[in-house]
Amino acid sequence: MNDRERAEQLDRFIDRLLAGEAPDLDEVADPELRELCALALEVRNAREPQAVRPEDLAAMAARVAQEVRMSRRPAAPGDGALPPDSGLDEGGPESAGEPVTRVTVGNRRPRPLKHVAELLAAAIALGLFTGFLIFLLGGRAEPELGGSPATMPAPAASPTPPGQTALPGAPISPPYQSLGTAPTDGVTLVWVTGDELTPSSFEIQAVRLGEGQVVTVASGVTHPGRIDVDGDIVVWDQADPTCPTGCPSVHAKNLTTGETFIVADSEGTVHDDAPAISGSWVVWLRIDPGTGYQAIMARDIGSMAEPIVLTERRREQLELSPPVIDGEWVAWAEGDDDAPQHPLMLTRIGTGEPDMVSPDVRWGAFEINGGVLVYIERSGSPGVEGTTGVETLLARRLDTGETMIVRGPIPSDIFGPSAPVTDGQHVFWVEVSPGERYPQIWGHDLTSGNTFRVTGYGINTGPQVVGDWLVWGHRSGPDAPAQTYAVRIEEIVALSRQP
Repeated sequence: MNDRERAEQLDRFIDRLLAGEAPDLDEVADPELRELCALALEVRNAREPQAVRPEDLAAMAARVAQEVRMSRRPAAPGDGALPPDSGLDEGGPESAGEPVTRVTVGNRRPRPLKHVAELLAAAIALGLFTGFLIFLLGGRAEPELGGSPATMPAPAASPTPPGQTALPGAPISPPYQSLGTAPTDGVTLVWVTGDELTPSSFEIQAVRLGEGQVVTVASGVTHPGRIDVDGDIVVWDQADPTCPTGCPSVHAKNLTTGETFIVADSEGTVHDDAPAISGSWVVWLRIDPGTGYQAIMARDIGSMAEPIVLTERRREQLELSPPVIDGEWVAWAEGDDDAPQHPLMLTRIGTGEPDMVSPDVRWGAFEINGGVLVYIERSGSPGVEGTTGVETLLARRLDTGETMIVRGPIPSDIFGPSAPVTDGQHVFWVEVSPGERYPQIWGHDLTSGNTFRVTGYGINTGPQVVGDWLVWGHRSGPDAPAQTYAVRIEEIVALSRQP
C-alpha cells in the first residue's frame, strides 16, 4: 500500500467516525495505518461515556509519531502544511527535524496527504496529542479516569525508579516549543528549531557537549528535513521555496572553518534528501518524482569526487528508506507496494552488491554505529489482514555476523520498543511500559546482557548515542516545552549495577 492509498483509507475511516459508525480495525491490513486509525478511534471514544485516559492517548501518539515521521516531509510553502517535528517523535535512524517524505514516483503527482490525514499526522508529530485531535473530530470532553494500558511484558528494570521526578544528566539546550531530535557525534550536538513568525523558516543550532554555549549553524533554512553531524561537519537537506515539490538539496557546514558548501543539488525536480554522515562519507536518498527513479547515493566530501550509486530502483512501486551509515557501512530498508515486507539491506561502500540482513523490519526502526547494526525485525504476518505477527529488537555485530536478541519478541499490535540506537556496546530505545503514561528510555548492555531503565519521568524520546554520551528529548508533559538532555553513558551503566 502506497502513501496515497494510506491517506485515502485513513480519510475514509475518519469520515465513518464522523458519521457515527464504528468501523472495524481488522479491516485495516497495513500495520502503520492501523495505528493511525486506532488513534482516531480512541479520540472519538474520548467523547463517549467510555472515555479513555488522555495519558493512554499520549502514549499511543508517541508511538505513532515514530511511524509518521519517516513517511512525511513538510510540504512546500503556501500549501498549508504545519511545521515539522517537536521532539516527541522517536528518533529511528534519522535525525533532528527530519520528517522525510517517501515521494511519489512515476507519472503521478507527489503524494500529499488529504486534509484530514495531514492534520492528524502533523498534530501527532508536533506532540499536540489529544486536545488537537479531539478538536479535529469535533468537540471536547472532560476525560474520565478508567480503561487500562495495553498489557505486555516489561523489560527487567535494574534499577526501577518508581515516582522518579528527576532525570539523569542535565539539559543542554534551551527549552523550545518545537524541537527536533538532536543528533550528536559525541562532541557536538545539533538540532532544528522553528521560527514562530515564519512557519516555513527554521534555524539549525549546535552546542559542544560539556561546554554549554549554543551557536547558530544556519538560519532561514526552508523546511529542513534530516540533519546529522560528524567531525565538525554538519549536513542537512533543505527545500527550494520556488519548487512546487520542494526539490530538497543537501548542504554542509564546517564548524571549524565556517565554510558552507553543497553536497548534492540535482537539476530539475530531482530530490536529494535525508543525508547522514560518517567520517568523510555522506549518504542520502535521491528521488526523481517524474521518472520513478530512486537511489541511495554516497559522496566523499574530503575529495569531493563525483557521487556514487549504492543501489537504485526504477519501478514506481518500490521505495527506499533514508540510509544510515557508520564508517563505510551503509544500511537502508526497501518497500514494495505489492508486499507488506520491508527488507533491511546492508552494504560496504566500494565492495559490490548489498546483502539482506532481515526479510522484514519496521520502516525506519534501525541504526548502525560502533560496528553494530540494531533493528526491529517483524515476523509472522504483521501486514496481512486478520493477523498480528511479532516484533523483536535485535543487534548484529558487523565483523562476525553474530545476532543477539535485545528485547522481545512482542506482539506487533502492542506498544513495544521503538527508535533503537547503539554505541556498539549498549543499545538504547524508547518504550511505554504497562501502567505508565509516557514513553521512557531503556538500555541494554550487549556484554553483560543487563537491561536497565534510563528515565522514569515525563515524556522522553529520540535517543541518540555516540562516544561517551546519550542524548534525548524531554518534556515534563504534553504541553510543556522540549529540551535536549545529555548524560555520560558510564554514569547510567554504573547506576544500573547498583542493587
